[in-house]
Amino acid sequence: RRSPALAVVMAALLGIAAVTTADGASGLVSEYGNVPWRGSGSGYGSGGGGVGFDRFVDLRQSLISRSNALLFRATLGPDAPPASQIYWRMETLDEFDGEGWRRSASSIRNYEPGRRIGSPGNEYLGTTADFLHLVMIERLRRDIVPTAGVATEIHQIEAPGAMTPRSFQWAEDAALYYPPGLAEGDTYQIRATFPLQNNDLGVLATGDDGRLSPIFAQATAAGLFAGSPGTVARDVAEPSDLDSYTRLPDNVPAAIQGIAAVKTQGAETDFEKAWMLQYWFRDSGDFTYSTEVTTGHDFLILEDWLTDPTSVNYRIGYCEQFAASMGVLGRSLGIPSRVVWGFTPGTTNERGEIEVRDVNAHAWVEMWMEGFGWVRFDPTPRGEFQPESITAGFDPTDYVLADESSDPLQQPTDPLDGFAGPGGIVDDPPVEATPPGPRWWLLIVPALALLSLIVPVIKKVRRRGRLRRVRDGDITAAWDELVDQLTDLGEDVPAWKTPLEFARDTDSALLSVAVSYSATIYGGRSGQAQESDLLDVESWMSVRFDALARAKAAMSPRSLMNRN
Repeated sequence: RRSPALAVVMAALLGIAAVTTADGASGLVSEYGNVPWRGSGSGYGSGGGGVGFDRFVDLRQSLISRSNALLFRATLGPDAPPASQIYWRMETLDEFDGEGWRRSASSIRNYEPGRRIGSPGNEYLGTTADFLHLVMIERLRRDIVPTAGVATEIHQIEAPGAMTPRSFQWAEDAALYYPPGLAEGDTYQIRATFPLQNNDLGVLATGDDGRLSPIFAQATAAGLFAGSPGTVARDVAEPSDLDSYTRLPDNVPAAIQGIAAVKTQGAETDFEKAWMLQYWFRDSGDFTYSTEVTTGHDFLILEDWLTDPTSVNYRIGYCEQFAASMGVLGRSLGIPSRVVWGFTPGTTNERGEIEVRDVNAHAWVEMWMEGFGWVRFDPTPRGEFQPESITAGFDPTDYVLADESSDPLQQPTDPLDGFAGPGGIVDDPPVEATPPGPRWWLLIVPALALLSLIVPVIKKVRRRGRLRRVRDGDITAAWDELVDQLTDLGEDVPAWKTPLEFARDTDSALLSVAVSYSATIYGGRSGQAQESDLLDVESWMSVRFDALARAKAAMSPRSLMNRN
């Protein structure tokens, strides 16, 4: 209050504190401002809160402590696959912004009974199971509805807590929404289709020549793959926006493309490339599943996470990291890819109901395969809650075909040959890391803090100068300060009114200053100013205007711009 220099020092300290706080809090709150991955209500007991999940999959998230809370129960109808195979879908995420996967803006439609949900171009188009399932919500919250596979129809049922089909909404990918928000006891019945990809492995593994592609042909010869070649006898229309599923931001390092190329070297089809990527993440032993990861602005940068053994959490993570990473590598290879979040298969209780809990929260990848649409791949290393997936059985890198008839010197070489990591273990080739650009965003918070202080500091300095003039008998300084403060508070002082007229029309508390000011300006008198007159007016302002209005006035630059 006594020195402008002190205000400048204080502003500098606030700036430093802002930078330190932003960097230090990065592990507590994600870049998107959400509690990482899962948020909870007030409790899990009767009448307590529920469990909600953030609608994104990030490379740099940290699971908070999971409580094994029961989210929902379900009963499968006839023709359903075993409960142990059901992945419960919530949403597909089709945009990668360099740090995480999000859902792009898409049209949401109200459900009309009898009308099919979703679009065929947004689902698996191979062999599927079509069945009913009944779901009862327990602790799951938000407005997204879990479905066993891709929902196609909502049934009206007569049951306590039954949800009205017309209250639902759906998106092109058949994601279901219940705008009122899920609550305990809500019950609904859905007809859905579920992909039976194991039935189509032979056809998926067939190359353009009608025979098994090289990797699968060699695995078959070794007795490790039982699929038979086949052709797709249907014409599957591609989505009009299929190209958008290969889009990556400019800030994705070029080295990522190199990693994807190395890990799929020798693959001839998109299915072989996807199989190899999934095997690398899931079954190769190069990655470790763990929820005990450290978060922060630099801790899970994809390039470092994949290539730098000295980086924090090197190749250690959980479903979010693996799904997010495989989706990026798939797009870098030109394979349309998207991430799906939902739940792994639950457990079956003694009544035959499936129970899905918060520990089943999961994310996986879907890649577009010509003739089949979106095929599921699950790159997360197997843990307690991860079911078996279609990559179990053999290492595809053992069956990359080499042309024995050609000169061995002309054979493509494995880029890993000759590179030994610590202890002689073969590791990935060193990849030159893309140097991080300047993190200008760190300056935003302190810059805003400094800017927010500039106006109040200028006004404080101006007021102190005017008070000195008032003490020297200059009443015009008191009147100018009065007018400026009222202007910032939204009380205009009309130029066509004399000071006395304005004081009489506004409040008698202003009369003393107005009379002295008029006597000086119009009567030629001097030495009429008293500091107490201005302080009395400021006391009146503190009573007439609430704290919020005074705070806004302190930040307002209006009087600074309006004064000549």
